[in-house]
Amino acid sequence: MTTRKIEVSNRKDILLLLLYVPGPSKELCEPITGRTRIMKLMYLFEKELYKQYDFHKMIPEGKMPAFEPYKYGPFSVDIFKDLSFFMNINFIQQSTHGDEEAAMADMEEFERYLEEFIIQDEEVTAEIASYEQVEFKLTDQGACFAEELLKSLSKEQQAALTKFKVKYMTGNLNSLLVYVYRTYPESATKSEIKEKILDE
Repeated sequence: MTTRKIEVSNRKDILLLLLYVPGPSKELCEPITGRTRIMKLMYLFEKELYKQYDFHKMIPEGKMPAFEPYKYGPFSVDIFKDLSFFMNINFIQQSTHGDEEAAMADMEEFERYLEEFIIQDEEVTAEIASYEQVEFKLTDQGACFAEELLKSLSKEQQAALTKFKVKYMTGNLNSLLVYVYRTYPESATKSEIKEKILDE
C-alpha cells in the first residue's frame, strides 16, 4: 500500500505552514497571537509571496482567501472558517493571551464574523462577552501534517515563508497595520482606525 504524498494545494495549507515555520524565536511551530494578525499575514502572503515565489503554480487563485476592505483593513471570512475547521479536527489549538489593546482590534473582526455568518443566540452573545485575544498553535497532529506539507515546497519557498513570518511577527499589531495601510491603501478604504493608526 502506497501512502499519498501530501502537497500544498490550497489556502488551508498556507495557514498551517505559517503556524509551523519558525518566527522571531527561531523555533518551529511558533504560535501566532490574534485572528487579526493571522488575517493580515494571509493577506500579505497573497500580495508578496503567492506569485513572486511560484505558490500560484500550486494553489489556484480560486482556492485563495477572498478579501474585502473592512473596519481593520483586509478581511476574509475564509480565514475564520479555516481556523474553526482545523480546531475541530485537532490540528490547531487556541489559548487566551492578554494584550488588551490588540485584543480590541481582534474582537471587532471576530464580532463581525459572528454577526454576519452565525445565527445570533445567547451562546454567541456569551462568547463575545467573554472574549479574550487568542493565541493559535499547532497540535502535535497538526505539526506532523505541516511538516509533510513543507517538504513539497522548494528550498527557496521554505526560506521565503520563514523570512516572511519573522518579518511580520516582529513588532506589535499596530506596526503591522501601518505597513498594510501604507503599502496597500486599497485594503484600508473602509478602515475605522486608519487615521489613528497612521498618525501614531
